[in-house]
Amino acid sequence: MSPDGTITAWVRQDFNIDPPDDHIYIRRQGHPVRVIKDLPPDGEWCRVIVWSPDSTKVGFVINDARLDIFDVTHDRWLAPVALVFDGYNEARRVQFSPDGRAILYDVVQRAVVRLTYRDGRVIEAPLSRLSDKSRSSIREEVVLGAARVEL
Repeated sequence: MSPDGTITAWVRQDFNIDPPDDHIYIRRQGHPVRVIKDLPPDGEWCRVIVWSPDSTKVGFVINDARLDIFDVTHDRWLAPVALVFDGYNEARRVQFSPDGRAILYDVVQRAVVRLTYRDGRVIEAPLSRLSDKSRSSIREEVVLGAARVEL
């Protein structure tokens, strides 16, 4: 819910044999529910929603890597904000700055596991934070530090 309590935003995942299949909704107080974005199935997901302190913008963290910002005052999407640039890092603790002019977040290097195929090939793959890292991990996740992107 927005800080001023007038708008609710959420993500709903539709049933799909190959998830995720996320859809982003908002509802202004006294108005009907509205879909504002359908994320590409099996390609993008959203698990974190952040609000600007003045309730004029809502941000959706997509794939733990970028922030899609919806301007609720003007009812339009703003340009996406890249937070991290490769699959080995992710953005966490994403938030608007107190003045709403920047995005603040932590960059975390994901844990990596070694996977061995039956034919002997070995690859290393990053783990999401939802994975069980206790087995086969060859590198634990590392918090690389705080970051800031001006809007």
